[in-house]
Amino acid sequence: AWDIERGSRNTVVCVIDTGVDYNHEDLSPNMWINPGEIPNNGIDDDGNGYIDDVHGINAIAQDGDPLDTGSHGTHCAGTIGAVGNNGVGVVGVAHNISIMACKFIEENSGFVSDAILCLDYALVNGAHITSNSWGGDSFSRSLKEMIDRAEDQGQLFVAAAGNEERDNDETPHYPSSYPQDVVLSVASTTDTPDDGMSGFSSWGLESVDLGAPGSSIYSTLPGNMYGRKSGTSMATPHVAGAAALLLSHNPELTPTELKAALLSTVTPSGALAGKIVSGGRLNVSAAFMAIQPLLPTATPAPTTPAPTTVPVTVSPTQAPTQSPSPTPTTALPTMQPTATPTPTQHQTPTPMPTAPRATPTEQPRPTSSPSPTPGGTTPADPTVGPTSSPTPAPTASEPTATPEPTAAEPTMTPTIPAPTEEETPEPTEEEETPEPTEEEETPEPTEEEETPRPCLEEGEFGCRP
Repeated sequence: AWDIERGSRNTVVCVIDTGVDYNHEDLSPNMWINPGEIPNNGIDDDGNGYIDDVHGINAIAQDGDPLDTGSHGTHCAGTIGAVGNNGVGVVGVAHNISIMACKFIEENSGFVSDAILCLDYALVNGAHITSNSWGGDSFSRSLKEMIDRAEDQGQLFVAAAGNEERDNDETPHYPSSYPQDVVLSVASTTDTPDDGMSGFSSWGLESVDLGAPGSSIYSTLPGNMYGRKSGTSMATPHVAGAAALLLSHNPELTPTELKAALLSTVTPSGALAGKIVSGGRLNVSAAFMAIQPLLPTATPAPTTPAPTTVPVTVSPTQAPTQSPSPTPTTALPTMQPTATPTPTQHQTPTPMPTAPRATPTEQPRPTSSPSPTPGGTTPADPTVGPTSSPTPAPTASEPTATPEPTAAEPTMTPTIPAPTEEETPEPTEEEETPEPTEEEETPEPTEEEETPRPCLEEGEFGCRP
């Protein structure tokens, strides 16, 4: 696929997650730059309410600094668009695009209301694709309406299917189970010869679209480090990066056309057949062939019959049909480090917290009207989180919270699984064959109904006001 396209800086992918280390050696050159802001002048130059939002925003703090204080978002960003051919680290699937960052998850949990702020920011500032490696069990009308806006404005919404090892057709996982055509739900596949589904991945013949590599993915970590993580969180950015490549090659493609190209060209897998919509794994090279314009057929040149010769009819020549180059059948390049960075750059990353956070004291936060859940009850503002390493999620307990005077929006718990893979950095840099792998992180918490402002603690997550 890279023989055809490596990405365009005009293509913007917004990583909605724990933030992004925008100073990372392998990400900094590809970070989106807000054209309306003058960096570090302490002024809201573009008048959007955020001071110095040069690379994105922090929806939690309501400011212009989306720096990743965890690692999940940075890892996802590297898979999507780490710089290529720079002699360090890894190579992203689309290694010449623009990465916008929006932070709404902190310490493995975040509120849907903050996710909506991120989605709104991405729409207003022209992101073409959002990568959403987070989720929970709670339905949110406000979030659904936000995705409706994304659909109306032509933005693709790529989302992780979750690590609950279950059928999402029976028990929906949001936001990946929302029904809009622009939602592209991603399961995780292994590196086995048959590209089977990762043991932790959720599935759904009607609600999960395709598979992508998500087991032991090697990618960027904060502080110029690299490491492995696993989860549908890691599969999602592969698909977001692939969509960015296709859109860079043909900017006229609509979200539904992008989705159709990716789903119709998967590499079939017996392990995925009957479990997900496409029955296969992402194949970027084949997807490129699907969007290539038809080559014109040669038309016969007009002939003037010579008086002494028999007229000869020239038959049109069939233009050769482009077929995928004999590159790996996997939808995206394997990210393998190629250059050996100095040992000091690749320290062993600190695993993400595995213990649930204590319930913080309630602070007044803007809330929207309660969103009805499928069961008819109004849950507390759902907290959502990354969909990383798969480990059995502990039963969520009801945290105590001081009721707020206003109705709280449902809160979803993040879906970051507890790490099961070592995040040991592998100090080698990748050439053009990226295979960012992510290590399993804390489990995805589920959301439960509570008094205003509570959030569920699924897996190893806590709550934030």
